[in-house]
Amino acid sequence: MTSCYSRFVWPCALVAPLVCALALAAGPVRAVRAEKPEPTPKQKFRSVVAPFLETHCVGCHGPEKPKGNVTLEGVSSDPKNAKAVALWERTLEQLEIGQMPPPGKAQPTPAERERVAQWIRDYLTDAGK
Repeated sequence: MTSCYSRFVWPCALVAPLVCALALAAGPVRAVRAEKPEPTPKQKFRSVVAPFLETHCVGCHGPEKPKGNVTLEGVSSDPKNAKAVALWERTLEQLEIGQMPPPGKAQPTPAERERVAQWIRDYLTDAGK
Protein backbone atom coordinates (compact mmCIF):
# COMPACT_ATOMS: atom_id res chain seq x y z
CA MET A 1 0.00 0.00 0.00
CA THR A 2 1.38 3.39 -0.93
CA SER A 3 1.21 6.16 1.50
CA CYS A 4 -0.61 9.40 0.86
CA TYR A 5 2.77 11.11 1.08
CA SER A 6 4.28 9.24 -1.83
CA ARG A 7 1.17 9.53 -4.05
CA PHE A 8 0.85 13.32 -3.82
CA VAL A 9 4.04 14.89 -2.50
CA TRP A 10 6.56 13.23 -4.78
CA PRO A 11 4.78 14.24 -7.99
CA CYS A 12 4.44 17.80 -6.65
CA ALA A 13 8.10 17.83 -5.71
CA LEU A 14 9.00 16.92 -9.28
CA VAL A 15 6.60 19.36 -10.97
CA ALA A 16 7.25 22.41 -8.75
CA PRO A 17 10.82 23.05 -10.01
CA LEU A 18 9.60 22.76 -13.60
CA VAL A 19 6.86 25.33 -12.99
CA CYS A 20 9.35 27.69 -11.34
CA ALA A 21 11.80 27.32 -14.21
CA LEU A 22 9.08 28.12 -16.75
CA ALA A 23 7.99 31.16 -14.74
CA LEU A 24 11.56 32.47 -14.57
CA ALA A 25 12.08 31.87 -18.29
CA ALA A 26 8.96 33.88 -19.08
CA GLY A 27 10.49 36.94 -17.44
CA PRO A 28 8.94 39.51 -15.17
CA VAL A 29 5.33 40.44 -15.61
CA ARG A 30 4.97 44.08 -16.60
CA ALA A 31 1.92 46.23 -16.54
CA VAL A 32 0.87 47.26 -20.01
CA ARG A 33 0.67 51.02 -20.41
CA ALA A 34 -1.63 52.59 -22.89
CA GLU A 35 0.47 54.30 -25.53
CA LYS A 36 -0.32 57.92 -26.22
CA PRO A 37 -1.45 58.34 -29.79
CA GLU A 38 0.92 60.19 -32.12
CA PRO A 39 -0.10 63.86 -32.36
CA THR A 40 -1.71 64.86 -35.63
CA PRO A 41 0.15 67.26 -37.94
CA LYS A 42 -2.19 70.08 -36.86
CA GLN A 43 -1.49 69.34 -33.20
CA LYS A 44 2.26 69.34 -33.87
CA PHE A 45 1.88 72.62 -35.75
CA ARG A 46 0.14 74.22 -32.76
CA SER A 47 2.50 72.80 -30.14
CA VAL A 48 5.87 72.94 -31.97
CA VAL A 49 5.82 75.03 -35.13
CA ALA A 50 3.60 77.98 -34.19
CA PRO A 51 5.56 78.79 -30.98
CA PHE A 52 8.83 78.47 -32.95
CA LEU A 53 7.56 80.91 -35.60
CA GLU A 54 6.38 83.34 -32.93
CA THR A 55 9.73 83.24 -31.13
CA HIS A 56 12.12 83.17 -34.07
CA CYS A 57 10.35 84.40 -37.22
CA VAL A 58 7.39 86.76 -37.02
CA GLY A 59 9.44 89.60 -35.52
CA CYS A 60 10.93 90.10 -39.01
CA HIS A 61 8.42 88.15 -41.10
CA GLY A 62 5.18 89.44 -39.60
CA PRO A 63 2.32 91.29 -41.27
CA GLU A 64 3.89 94.76 -41.05
CA LYS A 65 6.89 95.33 -43.35
CA PRO A 66 7.84 91.66 -43.77
CA LYS A 67 11.49 91.26 -44.68
CA GLY A 68 12.07 89.63 -48.04
CA ASN A 69 8.33 90.00 -48.64
CA VAL A 70 7.83 86.82 -46.56
CA THR A 71 5.06 86.72 -43.98
CA LEU A 72 4.99 83.75 -41.64
CA GLU A 73 2.35 84.99 -39.23
CA GLY A 74 -0.83 83.02 -39.81
CA VAL A 75 0.75 80.81 -42.48
CA SER A 76 -1.47 77.88 -43.42
CA SER A 77 -0.68 74.34 -42.33
CA ASP A 78 -3.03 72.94 -45.00
CA PRO A 79 -1.03 70.79 -47.45
CA LYS A 80 -3.63 71.53 -50.15
CA ASN A 81 -2.80 75.26 -50.07
CA ALA A 82 -0.33 75.72 -52.96
CA LYS A 83 0.81 79.17 -51.77
CA ALA A 84 1.55 77.80 -48.30
CA VAL A 85 3.39 74.79 -49.76
CA ALA A 86 5.73 77.12 -51.68
CA LEU A 87 6.32 79.20 -48.55
CA TRP A 88 7.08 76.10 -46.45
CA GLU A 89 9.55 74.85 -49.09
CA ARG A 90 11.39 78.17 -48.91
CA THR A 91 11.26 78.18 -45.11
CA LEU A 92 12.67 74.65 -44.90
CA GLU A 93 15.54 75.59 -47.18
CA GLN A 94 16.40 78.61 -45.03
CA LEU A 95 16.24 76.55 -41.82
CA GLU A 96 18.39 73.75 -43.21
CA ILE A 97 21.15 76.01 -44.51
CA GLY A 98 21.13 78.03 -41.29
CA GLN A 99 20.17 81.35 -42.88
CA MET A 100 17.13 81.83 -40.69
CA PRO A 101 17.03 83.09 -38.11
CA PRO A 102 19.87 85.30 -39.27
CA PRO A 103 23.10 85.68 -37.33
CA GLY A 104 22.74 88.16 -34.49
CA LYS A 105 19.16 87.08 -33.74
CA ALA A 106 18.11 84.59 -31.06
CA GLN A 107 18.88 81.12 -32.39
CA PRO A 108 16.85 77.98 -31.77
CA THR A 109 18.59 74.95 -30.37
CA PRO A 110 19.59 72.31 -32.94
CA ALA A 111 16.81 70.09 -31.55
CA GLU A 112 14.19 72.85 -31.97
CA ARG A 113 15.40 73.55 -35.50
CA GLU A 114 15.24 69.84 -36.36
CA ARG A 115 11.73 69.37 -34.90
CA VAL A 116 10.39 72.22 -37.02
CA ALA A 117 12.30 71.08 -40.10
CA GLN A 118 10.91 67.56 -39.65
CA TRP A 119 7.36 68.90 -39.37
CA ILE A 120 7.90 70.85 -42.62
CA ARG A 121 9.31 67.73 -44.35
CA ASP A 122 6.27 65.73 -43.24
CA TYR A 123 3.98 68.56 -44.37
CA LEU A 124 5.63 68.67 -47.79
CA THR A 125 5.32 64.89 -48.10
CA ASP A 126 1.59 65.20 -47.33
CA ALA A 127 1.45 67.90 -50.02
CA GLY A 128 2.97 65.50 -52.54
CA LYS A 129 6.41 67.14 -52.67
